[in-house]
Amino acid sequence: TNVGAHAAVGWIQAQRGKLDEAVACFRKIIDLEPKLIWPYFSLGRALTDQGKVDEAIACVKSAILLHPENSGGHITLVNALRKQGKLDEAIAYFIKAVELYPETVAESIKGVENDDVIAAVASRLKDAPLSDVWYLARAQAYARLKHFDESAADFVTLIERSPKKPGVFLYPVYQALDR
Repeated sequence: TNVGAHAAVGWIQAQRGKLDEAVACFRKIIDLEPKLIWPYFSLGRALTDQGKVDEAIACVKSAILLHPENSGGHITLVNALRKQGKLDEAIAYFIKAVELYPETVAESIKGVENDDVIAAVASRLKDAPLSDVWYLARAQAYARLKHFDESAADFVTLIERSPKKPGVFLYPVYQALDR
């Protein structure tokens, strides 16, 4: 059986809002290839969209146990936990995602569905001593929230800290502004 075909059908059905069919496709993939991690995340998103948040969280947490270094699972979990009103736990998983793969901080921020998680992270980082990665995360969070003065200040700090490579921060700015 072709895992790719099941994945394509599952993703299309999820986009169409046919979540029962999507869930069935993702479950089939997991049955066929239980060590693949991404079907768990796709299943978790579909279950969350169905309102089966407890089941989604259990599914994604089991995937994270298989591959704890995967930041995508943490972001999927952030969204499910947020729907349960577990903001503190969602924030903890967001922070873990950024720590796992700092180079994907822009994608992590874009993957979070609710601005309140992003605002809470930015607020918690407001007065903390920050590494470059967390300045970048906070700058992008501020940009997403349209707090452009704060975002610009953090990007300026980053450029001052790394004056020889200011271009490194251009793509993340572009991504944060969703251009």
